[in-house]
Amino acid sequence: MIFFLFISLNLAQSLACDVEWGVKELIGARTEIEKEDALDSISASLTFCHPNEYPKVALDVLENTDLGDYFIQSLLYQYGQLVGNSYQIGNNWNRVELLEMRIASLDRYLLRVGTATGIYLGKYNGKSLIATNRHVLESESCDEIVIMNYKGFSLACSKFILPNSRLDFAFILLDTVIEETPVMLEWNQRESKTRLLTAGRGHHLNEGQAFFEESSELCQIFLPDNNGESMGCDSSPGDSGSPVFIKDERKLYGLANSTGNYILNFTNNNYVEILSHQNLHGLIKFQSSHMVPLYRIKKELKNSNLTKESREIITCMLEHGCLQ
Repeated sequence: MIFFLFISLNLAQSLACDVEWGVKELIGARTEIEKEDALDSISASLTFCHPNEYPKVALDVLENTDLGDYFIQSLLYQYGQLVGNSYQIGNNWNRVELLEMRIASLDRYLLRVGTATGIYLGKYNGKSLIATNRHVLESESCDEIVIMNYKGFSLACSKFILPNSRLDFAFILLDTVIEETPVMLEWNQRESKTRLLTAGRGHHLNEGQAFFEESSELCQIFLPDNNGESMGCDSSPGDSGSPVFIKDERKLYGLANSTGNYILNFTNNNYVEILSHQNLHGLIKFQSSHMVPLYRIKKELKNSNLTKESREIITCMLEHGCLQ
């Protein structure tokens, strides 16, 4: 009896997952009400669907209606209820132990900042200067944060410098003198598809929060947006504040600051398609990771609300040879 009940339930679910019918309704819809009815039908069907159905539905909806942004958030919520948090962008999860960072001697700039990541920039007015995300510095107190270099040695925090900017960046001055040359900086905006190299302490498949790097095929610049740029580098909580380098030039381009929580199982080829069609770009902000590039931080010099100390540090960073 139990066996037959199990078969019946599986059969009912397979029959209920009829998103194709809803998509056909959507394509044929002529009024906004008809479109909304079709979307409701799709949402109801997805409840019984395998996670593999979700990416196709997302693409179909964006291609056939202007209600995509509204619907995608609902679809991702459903997906999250089905699979939980998901961070993988593309075919594979590509965070690996440090290799290219070490070959390029960039690992020496990596820092632990609290539960997240930061980067050493150089010496500034006799102190060590590091950068991270503003949201990483929740306590706003040096006494309440652990800062270590990539080898695990503790560093003495002197002062937080919070920029009063909507961009997600901040600076920290250290009393500990770090004997490293300043990192090379890239202040110019780069084109979409520029290859990237990043590393941080994200905890997904990394319970010990070791520094792991990412420089795979999709780890590239995607699209600019109001608060920075999207990118295809796998990341997870703990990677906030990670340095993002131009892969071929070893120059610091920005600071990683966020990632989607419910990333659908799109393939690498799906991402190529999404980036090639403007009407699909609405997916990117939900299906990518994100960074604050240095050229956007440079533009903040025009922000009248920027704090005096932040302004002085950014100006110094722009001046060749200021950081020692």
